[in-house]
Amino acid sequence: YLIYELEGFDTVKRQSGQLEVTSVQIAAAEHQSLRAAAAKQSSREATIPGAITWDKSGKFKAQVDLSADATHLHLTWKVQDASPWVNHGRDWTKLFAAGDTVDFQFACDAEGDPKRREPIIGDKRLLIAPHEGKAIAVLYEHRKPGGKNPIDFTSPWRGAKVDDVRRLTDAGITVMTDANGYTLTASLPLADLGLTLSSGQKLRADFGVTYGDAAGTDTNLRSYWSNQSTGLVDDIPGEIMLIPSLWGEVGVK
Repeated sequence: YLIYELEGFDTVKRQSGQLEVTSVQIAAAEHQSLRAAAAKQSSREATIPGAITWDKSGKFKAQVDLSADATHLHLTWKVQDASPWVNHGRDWTKLFAAGDTVDFQFACDAEGDPKRREPIIGDKRLLIAPHEGKAIAVLYEHRKPGGKNPIDFTSPWRGAKVDDVRRLTDAGITVMTDANGYTLTASLPLADLGLTLSSGQKLRADFGVTYGDAAGTDTNLRSYWSNQSTGLVDDIPGEIMLIPSLWGEVGVK
C-alpha cells in the first residue's frame, strides 16, 4: 500500500476571471480534431448486396442491410432503441436535431478526393425520420450550384449552408416498432439520389442513426458505421455538416 498525506487545503482560495474564446479559435480546434480523427480512422468496407453492423460500447446496436436493382437502392435499418422511432420536430429540414432518424451519406463523384474534409458537388445526405404521423425522406445536396431550396443552418457562433434541401416523395418507406427498437425499410429511386450503381464500382458512404429523448424533442446521440467523430449534439450546423474523409467504402458486386 502507498499512503499519501495531502496538506495545504486550509490555504485554498477560489479564483475568478474570464476566458475569451473566438469562433475562429473554435473552428481551428474542430478542424484539428477532425484531422486527428481522420489520421486514426480505421478503414471500413462493405458491399452491395451485404450487411453492416455497429454499436456504441456494446449498446445502441444497429444493422443496415444493403441491396440494389436496376432502378432502386434498398436499405433496411434494424435499430436497438428503448424509445423507438419518436421525433416531434416541427421543421422537416431539421429533424436530425429533434430525435430518432436514420441517415445515409454518400458521394456521387467517384473521382473525389477520399481525404477531403469538406463536401464537394455530388456529396449528399439522405435522412429518414417520422414527421406528422408518417416517415419522410429528406435529401440534402450540400454543394449544388443553382439549388432551388438553399438553407442556412445556424447557431449563435457559426453556420453551415446546404445548397438544396428537398423531400423525396417517391421513396417507399415502411417502419415496424416493438419494445426493443424498430426496423425501417427504404426503397430509394437511384434517379432521385443522383446515383448510378454498376458491378465493380466503389462508393464512398456512411450509414447512421440518431437517438432522441423519449419525448422526441432533442437528439441525444449520433451513431455511425464509419465516422466515429460524432459526439457533437445540440449544435445544428455541426450536426448537418458532412465529413467525407471519415466515410467508408462500399463496393458493388
